[in-house]
Amino acid sequence: MSNLFSSNQIRTILDTTSIGSVDCFVSKVVIDSREADGDSLFVPLVGEFTDGNLYIEGALKLGCRLSLVLLSYYNNNIELFHRFSVDYDAQFFVVDDGLMALHRLAKWHIERFENLTIIGITGSSGKTSTKEILFRITKEHRYAVLEMGMSSPGEIKALVDIANPHIGIITNIGTAHIGFFNNQEGIAREKRNLFSNFSKNDIAIIPEWDDYSSFLSQGVNGDIIIVPDAPEYITEIKSLGLDGWSFLYKGFEVLFPYVGEYNLKNAYLSISCARELNVSSEDIVKGLTCVSPIFGRGEILKGVNRIVRDCYNANPDSMRSSLRMLSTMDWDGDKLPILGSMLELGEQTSVEHLAVVNYALELFPRVIFYGSEFKEACKGFEDSNRYLFFTEMNVMKKTLVHEIRPGTLVLLKASRGVKLEGITESIL
Repeated sequence: MSNLFSSNQIRTILDTTSIGSVDCFVSKVVIDSREADGDSLFVPLVGEFTDGNLYIEGALKLGCRLSLVLLSYYNNNIELFHRFSVDYDAQFFVVDDGLMALHRLAKWHIERFENLTIIGITGSSGKTSTKEILFRITKEHRYAVLEMGMSSPGEIKALVDIANPHIGIITNIGTAHIGFFNNQEGIAREKRNLFSNFSKNDIAIIPEWDDYSSFLSQGVNGDIIIVPDAPEYITEIKSLGLDGWSFLYKGFEVLFPYVGEYNLKNAYLSISCARELNVSSEDIVKGLTCVSPIFGRGEILKGVNRIVRDCYNANPDSMRSSLRMLSTMDWDGDKLPILGSMLELGEQTSVEHLAVVNYALELFPRVIFYGSEFKEACKGFEDSNRYLFFTEMNVMKKTLVHEIRPGTLVLLKASRGVKLEGITESIL
Protein backbone atom coordinates (compact mmCIF):
# COMPACT_ATOMS: atom_id res chain seq x y z
CA MET A 1 0.00 0.00 0.00
CA SER A 2 1.50 3.35 -1.03
CA ASN A 3 2.06 6.23 1.35
CA LEU A 4 -0.35 9.17 1.34
CA PHE A 5 1.27 11.63 3.74
CA SER A 6 4.15 11.94 6.14
CA SER A 7 3.59 13.53 9.52
CA ASN A 8 5.59 16.57 8.38
CA GLN A 9 3.52 16.89 5.22
CA ILE A 10 0.28 16.84 7.21
CA ARG A 11 1.48 19.66 9.44
CA THR A 12 2.60 21.69 6.41
CA ILE A 13 -0.60 21.13 4.39
CA LEU A 14 -2.81 22.10 7.32
CA ASP A 15 -0.49 24.94 8.39
CA THR A 16 -1.13 24.17 12.03
CA THR A 17 0.54 23.38 15.31
CA SER A 18 0.89 19.85 16.60
CA ILE A 19 1.38 18.04 19.88
CA GLY A 20 3.99 15.32 19.93
CA SER A 21 6.48 14.49 17.22
CA VAL A 22 6.30 11.28 15.22
CA ASP A 23 8.32 10.60 12.09
CA CYS A 24 6.05 8.29 10.13
CA PHE A 25 3.84 7.90 7.06
CA VAL A 26 0.18 6.98 6.66
CA SER A 27 -1.37 5.07 3.78
CA LYS A 28 -5.02 5.80 4.53
CA VAL A 29 -7.33 8.32 6.17
CA VAL A 30 -10.23 7.14 8.35
CA ILE A 31 -13.16 8.94 9.98
CA ASP A 32 -14.34 5.87 11.91
CA SER A 33 -12.06 5.16 14.87
CA ARG A 34 -12.88 1.43 14.62
CA GLU A 35 -11.11 1.32 11.25
CA ALA A 36 -7.92 2.93 12.55
CA ASP A 37 -4.56 1.17 12.67
CA GLY A 38 -0.86 1.97 12.52
CA ASP A 39 -1.08 3.02 8.87
CA SER A 40 -3.91 5.52 9.26
CA LEU A 41 -4.56 9.17 9.97
CA PHE A 42 -7.70 9.57 12.09
CA VAL A 43 -9.90 12.56 11.23
CA PRO A 44 -12.56 13.06 13.94
CA LEU A 45 -15.69 14.76 12.63
CA VAL A 46 -18.45 16.40 14.62
CA GLY A 47 -21.79 14.92 13.55
CA GLU A 48 -25.44 15.22 14.42
CA PHE A 49 -25.34 12.50 17.06
CA THR A 50 -21.75 12.33 18.28
CA ASP A 51 -18.36 14.02 18.28
CA GLY A 52 -15.52 12.09 16.66
CA ASN A 53 -13.04 13.71 19.03
CA LEU A 54 -14.46 11.50 21.78
CA TYR A 55 -13.06 8.46 19.97
CA ILE A 56 -9.47 9.60 19.46
CA GLU A 57 -8.16 7.39 22.26
CA GLY A 58 -10.04 4.44 20.75
CA ALA A 59 -8.12 4.99 17.52
CA LEU A 60 -4.85 5.20 19.45
CA LYS A 61 -5.54 1.88 21.16
CA LEU A 62 -5.79 0.28 17.71
CA GLY A 63 -2.30 1.49 16.81
CA CYS A 64 -3.08 4.84 15.19
CA ARG A 65 -0.27 7.37 15.79
CA LEU A 66 -1.47 10.41 13.84
CA SER A 67 -4.77 12.18 14.45
CA LEU A 68 -6.41 15.54 13.99
CA VAL A 69 -8.11 17.15 16.97
CA LEU A 70 -10.59 20.01 17.06
CA LEU A 71 -9.15 23.17 18.64
CA SER A 72 -12.04 23.64 21.07
CA TYR A 73 -11.81 20.02 22.21
CA TYR A 74 -8.04 20.24 22.59
CA ASN A 75 -8.26 23.42 24.66
CA ASN A 76 -10.49 21.60 27.13
CA ASN A 77 -8.16 18.58 27.31
CA ILE A 78 -4.62 19.95 26.92
CA GLU A 79 -2.98 17.76 29.57
CA LEU A 80 -4.75 14.67 28.24
CA PHE A 81 -3.36 15.09 24.74
CA HIS A 82 0.16 15.73 25.98
CA ARG A 83 -0.11 12.49 27.93
CA PHE A 84 -1.51 10.67 24.88
CA SER A 85 1.43 11.88 22.78
CA VAL A 86 3.82 10.17 25.21
CA ASP A 87 1.81 7.06 26.14
CA TYR A 88 0.92 6.20 22.53
CA ASP A 89 3.93 7.78 20.80
CA ALA A 90 1.40 9.83 18.84
CA GLN A 91 1.13 13.22 17.17
CA PHE A 92 -1.98 15.43 17.06
CA PHE A 93 -2.69 18.22 14.58
CA VAL A 94 -4.93 20.94 15.97
CA VAL A 95 -7.56 22.23 13.50
CA ASP A 96 -10.52 24.60 13.56
CA ASP A 97 -12.71 22.30 11.47
CA GLY A 98 -12.09 18.61 10.85
CA LEU A 99 -14.04 18.49 7.60
CA MET A 100 -12.27 21.50 6.12
CA ALA A 101 -8.94 19.97 7.11
CA LEU A 102 -9.95 16.78 5.32
CA HIS A 103 -10.77 18.88 2.24
CA ARG A 104 -7.31 20.45 2.28
CA LEU A 105 -5.61 17.08 2.56
CA ALA A 106 -7.70 15.67 -0.29
CA LYS A 107 -6.99 18.63 -2.56
CA TRP A 108 -3.25 18.44 -1.91
CA HIS A 109 -3.24 14.71 -2.61
CA ILE A 110 -5.17 14.82 -5.87
CA GLU A 111 -3.00 17.66 -7.20
CA ARG A 112 0.06 15.40 -6.90
CA PHE A 113 -1.02 13.37 -9.91
CA GLU A 114 -0.06 14.69 -13.32
CA ASN A 115 -2.02 13.73 -16.45
CA LEU A 116 -4.80 12.19 -14.36
CA THR A 117 -8.28 12.43 -15.87
CA ILE A 118 -10.79 13.04 -13.09
CA ILE A 119 -14.40 11.96 -13.54
CA GLY A 120 -16.99 13.36 -11.13
CA ILE A 121 -20.42 11.74 -10.76
CA THR A 122 -23.45 13.19 -9.01
CA GLY A 123 -27.22 12.77 -9.13
CA SER A 124 -30.17 12.10 -6.87
CA SER A 125 -29.74 8.34 -7.31
CA GLY A 126 -27.53 5.98 -9.27
CA LYS A 127 -24.23 7.68 -8.35
CA THR A 128 -22.62 4.68 -6.73
CA SER A 129 -23.77 2.17 -9.33
CA THR A 130 -22.54 4.41 -12.16
CA LYS A 131 -19.23 4.89 -10.35
CA GLU A 132 -18.78 1.13 -9.90
CA ILE A 133 -19.64 0.41 -13.54
CA LEU A 134 -17.30 3.10 -14.84
CA PHE A 135 -14.53 2.01 -12.50
CA ARG A 136 -14.70 -1.52 -13.90
CA ILE A 137 -14.60 -0.21 -17.46
CA THR A 138 -11.63 2.11 -16.87
CA LYS A 139 -9.64 0.22 -14.21
CA GLU A 140 -6.80 -0.52 -16.65
CA HIS A 141 -6.32 3.19 -17.34
CA ARG A 142 -5.27 6.40 -15.57
CA TYR A 143 -8.60 7.76 -14.41
CA ALA A 144 -10.00 8.77 -11.04
CA VAL A 145 -13.73 8.04 -10.77
CA LEU A 146 -15.20 10.09 -7.92
CA GLU A 147 -18.72 10.01 -6.49
CA MET A 148 -19.88 13.45 -5.36
CA GLY A 149 -22.90 13.40 -3.08
CA MET A 150 -24.62 16.28 -1.37
CA SER A 151 -27.45 16.96 1.05
CA SER A 152 -27.47 20.75 1.27
CA PRO A 153 -26.55 23.82 -0.84
CA GLY A 154 -22.87 24.48 -1.54
CA GLU A 155 -21.62 20.94 -1.05
CA ILE A 156 -21.11 20.06 -4.73
CA LYS A 157 -19.11 23.25 -5.33
CA ALA A 158 -16.91 22.43 -2.33
CA LEU A 159 -16.16 18.98 -3.75
CA VAL A 160 -15.56 20.37 -7.23
CA ASP A 161 -13.05 22.86 -5.81
CA ILE A 162 -11.15 19.90 -4.35
CA ALA A 163 -11.19 17.57 -7.35
CA ASN A 164 -11.70 19.83 -10.40
CA PRO A 165 -13.20 17.07 -12.58
CA HIS A 166 -12.49 17.02 -16.30
CA ILE A 167 -15.62 14.99 -17.01
CA GLY A 168 -18.87 15.38 -15.10
CA ILE A 169 -21.80 12.95 -15.15
CA ILE A 170 -25.21 13.79 -13.69
CA THR A 171 -27.31 10.63 -13.40
CA ASN A 172 -30.67 12.31 -12.71
CA ILE A 173 -32.47 15.02 -10.79
CA GLY A 174 -34.89 13.65 -8.22
CA THR A 175 -36.22 14.75 -4.87
CA ALA A 176 -33.56 13.31 -2.56
CA HIS A 177 -32.71 15.83 0.20
CA ILE A 178 -35.45 18.18 -1.02
CA GLY A 179 -35.96 19.16 2.61
CA PHE A 180 -32.78 21.26 2.30
CA PHE A 181 -33.85 22.97 -0.93
CA ASN A 182 -36.83 25.08 -1.96
CA ASN A 183 -37.79 22.79 -4.84
CA GLN A 184 -36.50 20.30 -7.39
CA GLU A 185 -35.01 23.05 -9.53
CA GLY A 186 -32.90 24.03 -6.53
CA ILE A 187 -31.53 20.49 -6.47
CA ALA A 188 -30.81 20.67 -10.22
CA ARG A 189 -29.00 23.99 -9.78
CA GLU A 190 -26.81 22.50 -7.04
CA LYS A 191 -26.03 19.40 -9.11
CA ARG A 192 -25.16 21.58 -12.09
CA ASN A 193 -22.32 23.00 -10.03
CA LEU A 194 -20.49 19.82 -10.99
CA PHE A 195 -19.57 21.72 -14.17
CA SER A 196 -18.76 25.03 -12.45
CA ASN A 197 -14.96 24.81 -12.80
CA PHE A 198 -14.96 23.52 -16.38
CA SER A 199 -12.66 24.74 -19.12
CA LYS A 200 -13.57 24.51 -22.80
CA ASN A 201 -11.96 21.06 -23.10
CA ASP A 202 -13.98 19.48 -20.29
CA ILE A 203 -17.05 17.30 -20.88
CA ALA A 204 -20.51 17.29 -19.32
CA ILE A 205 -22.52 14.06 -19.70
CA ILE A 206 -26.26 14.53 -19.20
CA PRO A 207 -29.16 12.06 -19.61
CA GLU A 208 -31.70 13.00 -22.27
CA TRP A 209 -34.43 11.18 -20.35
CA ASP A 210 -34.25 13.46 -17.33
CA ASP A 211 -36.79 16.29 -17.11
CA TYR A 212 -33.99 18.72 -16.23
CA SER A 213 -31.74 17.79 -19.14
CA SER A 214 -32.04 21.21 -20.82
CA PHE A 215 -31.63 23.06 -17.52
CA LEU A 216 -28.45 21.13 -16.71
CA SER A 217 -27.00 22.01 -20.11
CA GLN A 218 -27.29 25.77 -19.58
CA GLY A 219 -24.09 27.77 -19.12
CA VAL A 220 -21.69 24.84 -19.35
CA ASN A 221 -18.19 25.94 -20.38
CA GLY A 222 -17.15 22.82 -22.27
CA ASP A 223 -18.52 20.06 -24.46
CA ILE A 224 -21.96 18.67 -23.68
CA ILE A 225 -22.84 15.05 -24.39
CA ILE A 226 -26.57 14.32 -24.20
CA VAL A 227 -27.01 10.57 -23.75
CA PRO A 228 -30.13 9.33 -25.57
CA ASP A 229 -32.74 7.03 -24.07
CA ALA A 230 -31.92 4.45 -26.75
CA PRO A 231 -28.28 4.81 -27.89
CA GLU A 232 -27.74 3.53 -31.43
CA TYR A 233 -24.73 1.48 -30.34
CA ILE A 234 -26.89 -0.56 -27.90
CA THR A 235 -29.10 -3.20 -29.57
CA GLU A 236 -31.04 -6.39 -28.82
CA ILE A 237 -31.78 -5.48 -25.20
CA LYS A 238 -33.31 -8.32 -23.16
CA SER A 239 -34.23 -8.49 -19.49
CA LEU A 240 -32.77 -11.50 -17.68
CA GLY A 241 -34.87 -10.90 -14.58
CA LEU A 242 -32.81 -11.19 -11.42
CA ASP A 243 -29.72 -11.88 -13.54
CA GLY A 244 -29.79 -8.38 -15.04
CA TRP A 245 -29.71 -7.62 -18.76
CA SER A 246 -28.23 -8.81 -22.00
CA PHE A 247 -27.56 -6.55 -24.98
CA LEU A 248 -25.16 -5.99 -27.82
CA TYR A 249 -22.67 -3.15 -27.71
CA LYS A 250 -21.35 -2.53 -31.23
CA GLY A 251 -21.94 -6.21 -31.96
CA PHE A 252 -20.30 -7.49 -28.75
CA GLU A 253 -22.52 -9.46 -26.36
CA VAL A 254 -22.84 -7.97 -22.87
CA LEU A 255 -24.26 -9.75 -19.83
CA PHE A 256 -24.88 -6.88 -17.43
CA PRO A 257 -25.70 -8.18 -13.91
CA TYR A 258 -27.63 -5.19 -12.48
CA VAL A 259 -31.43 -5.40 -12.21
CA GLY A 260 -33.81 -2.59 -13.13
CA GLU A 261 -34.15 -0.30 -16.12
CA TYR A 262 -32.66 2.53 -14.06
CA ASN A 263 -29.39 0.59 -13.81
CA LEU A 264 -29.44 -0.05 -17.55
CA LYS A 265 -29.48 3.72 -17.99
CA ASN A 266 -26.57 4.04 -15.58
CA ALA A 267 -24.72 1.71 -17.93
CA TYR A 268 -25.56 4.00 -20.87
CA LEU A 269 -24.01 6.95 -19.03
CA SER A 270 -20.90 4.93 -18.21
CA ILE A 271 -20.52 3.75 -21.79
CA SER A 272 -20.89 7.31 -23.07
CA CYS A 273 -18.09 8.45 -20.76
CA ALA A 274 -15.85 5.54 -21.74
CA ARG A 275 -16.35 6.35 -25.42
CA GLU A 276 -15.22 9.93 -24.82
CA LEU A 277 -12.08 8.50 -23.20
CA ASN A 278 -11.44 6.27 -26.22
CA VAL A 279 -11.71 3.10 -24.16
CA SER A 280 -11.81 0.09 -26.48
CA SER A 281 -15.03 -1.81 -27.14
CA GLU A 282 -13.45 -4.92 -25.65
CA ASP A 283 -12.64 -3.13 -22.37
CA ILE A 284 -16.11 -1.60 -22.20
CA VAL A 285 -17.72 -5.02 -22.62
CA LYS A 286 -15.35 -6.60 -20.10
CA GLY A 287 -16.12 -3.92 -17.52
CA LEU A 288 -19.89 -4.12 -17.95
CA THR A 289 -19.81 -7.89 -17.58
CA CYS A 290 -17.55 -8.17 -14.52
CA VAL A 291 -19.20 -5.48 -12.39
CA SER A 292 -21.38 -6.62 -9.48
CA PRO A 293 -23.73 -4.76 -7.12
CA ILE A 294 -22.26 -3.66 -3.79
CA PHE A 295 -23.96 -3.62 -0.39
CA GLY A 296 -27.46 -2.20 -0.38
CA ARG A 297 -27.50 -1.26 -4.05
CA GLY A 298 -29.50 -3.89 -5.88
CA GLU A 299 -27.87 -6.96 -4.33
CA ILE A 300 -29.59 -10.25 -5.10
CA LEU A 301 -29.61 -12.58 -2.07
CA LYS A 302 -30.66 -16.20 -2.46
CA GLY A 303 -32.14 -18.42 0.23
CA VAL A 304 -35.60 -19.83 0.93
CA ASN A 305 -36.70 -16.50 -0.51
CA ARG A 306 -35.01 -14.14 -2.95
CA ILE A 307 -34.23 -10.63 -1.78
CA VAL A 308 -33.43 -7.55 -3.81
CA ARG A 309 -31.58 -5.54 -1.17
CA ASP A 310 -31.65 -1.94 -2.34
CA CYS A 311 -31.79 -0.16 0.99
CA TYR A 312 -28.72 2.07 0.96
CA ASN A 313 -30.66 5.03 -0.39
CA ALA A 314 -34.26 5.96 -1.10
CA ASN A 315 -36.18 8.96 -2.34
CA PRO A 316 -39.62 9.18 -3.97
CA ASP A 317 -38.26 8.68 -7.49
CA SER A 318 -35.97 5.76 -6.72
CA MET A 319 -38.70 4.19 -4.58
CA ARG A 320 -41.14 4.21 -7.50
CA SER A 321 -38.47 2.92 -9.89
CA SER A 322 -37.73 -0.02 -7.59
CA LEU A 323 -41.43 -0.80 -7.19
CA ARG A 324 -41.89 -0.78 -10.97
CA MET A 325 -38.91 -3.08 -11.34
CA LEU A 326 -40.37 -5.56 -8.85
CA SER A 327 -43.84 -5.45 -10.42
CA THR A 328 -42.54 -6.24 -13.92
CA MET A 329 -40.09 -8.96 -12.85
CA ASP A 330 -40.99 -12.48 -14.03
CA TRP A 331 -41.50 -14.55 -10.88
CA ASP A 332 -43.60 -17.63 -10.14
CA GLY A 333 -44.09 -16.98 -6.43
CA ASP A 334 -45.31 -14.06 -4.34
CA LYS A 335 -43.79 -10.60 -4.57
CA LEU A 336 -43.51 -8.48 -1.44
CA PRO A 337 -42.13 -4.95 -1.08
CA ILE A 338 -40.78 -4.06 2.36
CA LEU A 339 -40.43 -0.29 2.33
CA GLY A 340 -38.65 1.79 4.94
CA SER A 341 -38.90 5.52 5.50
CA MET A 342 -37.45 8.08 3.11
CA LEU A 343 -35.45 10.62 5.10
CA GLU A 344 -34.54 14.28 4.58
CA LEU A 345 -37.70 15.21 2.68
CA GLY A 346 -38.56 18.13 4.96
CA GLU A 347 -42.03 19.58 4.43
CA GLN A 348 -42.65 17.01 1.68
CA THR A 349 -42.34 14.06 4.09
CA SER A 350 -46.06 13.39 4.63
CA VAL A 351 -47.07 14.01 1.01
CA GLU A 352 -44.33 11.85 -0.47
CA HIS A 353 -44.86 8.93 1.91
CA LEU A 354 -48.58 8.98 1.17
CA ALA A 355 -47.80 8.95 -2.55
CA VAL A 356 -45.53 5.93 -2.12
CA VAL A 357 -48.18 4.08 -0.11
CA ASN A 358 -50.73 4.74 -2.87
CA TYR A 359 -48.34 3.68 -5.60
CA ALA A 360 -47.21 0.50 -3.83
CA LEU A 361 -50.77 -0.64 -3.09
CA GLU A 362 -51.75 -0.05 -6.72
CA LEU A 363 -49.05 -2.49 -7.83
CA PHE A 364 -49.08 -5.15 -5.11
CA PRO A 365 -51.76 -6.97 -3.09
CA ARG A 366 -49.74 -6.69 0.12
CA VAL A 367 -46.99 -4.31 1.25
CA ILE A 368 -44.90 -3.91 4.42
CA PHE A 369 -44.12 -0.40 5.68
CA TYR A 370 -41.47 0.34 8.29
CA GLY A 371 -40.73 3.65 10.01
CA SER A 372 -42.68 6.41 11.71
CA GLU A 373 -42.81 8.50 8.51
CA PHE A 374 -45.30 5.99 7.08
CA LYS A 375 -47.66 6.13 10.08
CA GLU A 376 -49.96 8.92 8.92
CA ALA A 377 -49.86 7.71 5.32
CA CYS A 378 -51.13 4.26 6.30
CA LYS A 379 -54.02 5.60 8.37
CA GLY A 380 -55.96 6.56 5.26
CA PHE A 381 -56.44 2.96 4.13
CA GLU A 382 -59.42 1.14 5.56
CA ASP A 383 -58.37 -2.25 4.19
CA SER A 384 -55.63 -2.92 6.72
CA ASN A 385 -55.34 -6.52 5.49
CA ARG A 386 -53.38 -5.22 2.51
CA TYR A 387 -50.46 -3.88 4.52
CA LEU A 388 -48.53 -4.21 7.74
CA PHE A 389 -46.92 -1.24 9.47
CA PHE A 390 -44.04 -1.44 11.94
CA THR A 391 -41.86 0.96 13.88
CA GLU A 392 -39.77 -1.64 15.73
CA MET A 393 -37.35 -3.96 13.93
CA ASN A 394 -37.65 -6.83 16.42
CA VAL A 395 -41.44 -6.85 16.15
CA MET A 396 -41.21 -6.84 12.36
CA LYS A 397 -38.73 -9.72 12.38
CA LYS A 398 -40.93 -11.92 14.57
CA THR A 399 -44.03 -11.15 12.52
CA LEU A 400 -42.63 -11.56 9.02
CA VAL A 401 -41.12 -14.97 9.77
CA HIS A 402 -44.70 -16.25 9.76
CA GLU A 403 -46.09 -13.90 7.10
CA ILE A 404 -43.79 -14.60 4.16
CA ARG A 405 -44.33 -17.81 2.22
CA PRO A 406 -41.27 -19.68 0.90
CA GLY A 407 -40.36 -18.70 -2.63
CA THR A 408 -41.29 -15.03 -2.22
CA LEU A 409 -39.40 -12.32 -4.10
CA VAL A 410 -38.80 -9.53 -1.59
CA LEU A 411 -37.72 -5.94 -2.22
CA LEU A 412 -35.98 -4.07 0.60
CA LYS A 413 -35.99 -0.33 -0.11
CA ALA A 414 -35.32 2.48 2.37
CA SER A 415 -33.03 5.35 3.27
CA ARG A 416 -29.72 4.34 4.82
CA GLY A 417 -30.57 5.75 8.22
CA VAL A 418 -33.46 3.30 8.57
CA LYS A 419 -31.07 0.31 8.57
CA LEU A 420 -33.65 -1.90 6.87
CA GLU A 421 -30.97 -4.48 6.09
CA GLY A 422 -31.49 -5.66 9.68
CA ILE A 423 -34.46 -7.74 8.52
CA THR A 424 -32.43 -9.72 5.97
CA GLU A 425 -31.43 -12.83 7.93
CA SER A 426 -34.93 -13.26 9.38
CA ILE A 427 -36.60 -13.55 5.98
CA LEU A 428 -33.89 -15.00 3.74
